[in-house]
Amino acid sequence: RMMASPTMRWRLSVQVLPLLLAAASALLLQSGHAASSSPAGEAKAIPKYRLNDGKEIPALGFGVYRVWPGPATYDAVKSALELGYRMIDTAAFYGNEADVGRAVRDSGIPRSEIFITSKLTDSDHGYQRALAAGHKSTKALGLDYIDLYLIHSPGAFSFGGGKIVETYDALLDLKKQGIVRSVGVSNFDVPHLQALRKYGRPAPAVNQFEIHPLVWEDRKDLVKYCRDSHILVQAYGSVLSGHKDLMQRAAAPVAAHGKTP
Repeated sequence: RMMASPTMRWRLSVQVLPLLLAAASALLLQSGHAASSSPAGEAKAIPKYRLNDGKEIPALGFGVYRVWPGPATYDAVKSALELGYRMIDTAAFYGNEADVGRAVRDSGIPRSEIFITSKLTDSDHGYQRALAAGHKSTKALGLDYIDLYLIHSPGAFSFGGGKIVETYDALLDLKKQGIVRSVGVSNFDVPHLQALRKYGRPAPAVNQFEIHPLVWEDRKDLVKYCRDSHILVQAYGSVLSGHKDLMQRAAAPVAAHGKTP
């Protein structure tokens, strides 16, 4: 990631891997309605939400930010899949796409049942670089396609426009090529999303950004804009990445409503 209220999705640590995953897990929450769930009787079935392009995404995902490339990532992803996770979130910036892909291939779970998210790094903004980056990430993962490909950050030259538009165009073309199934963004604020609309681009399927009780006031307008635009809000840092001191600060206001963080 370069990323409450009853309406946000949560990011969780897996108890069996607390050291590896205290800051690495991810969760998604709806900005719409649940679309479906796994067949009745299946263990640890996770609901799915429908994106604005018609695709479905698991409501709960597992991220590998700050998980070391190599065996640490491989083992973490294998364990997450064994526990029932079906969405894995990685990025070129994390340096562990290859380990994610290897764990997915070795899991024995059909590829069609696993949802893979990856992200374009800032250094690959621009049409040609973004196009090449999408192919590079797919190759690194060792998979035929990426389910959701995000622009990791709007970048330094993109406030209200700039390279995000041509970069986004590259992602749309990757989708046409079948390299990615859905296109989204990360850490985009309202002006960035408005720029895509201004230039006639379709709304991203997802906007992934930090959201939790301590930043809710700063993010609520962005959440509303995404909802009004049918963009799924995907949160990271939802349980404050395991920082106990921050969790205590967040617990006080929600306790008044009979809730816990």
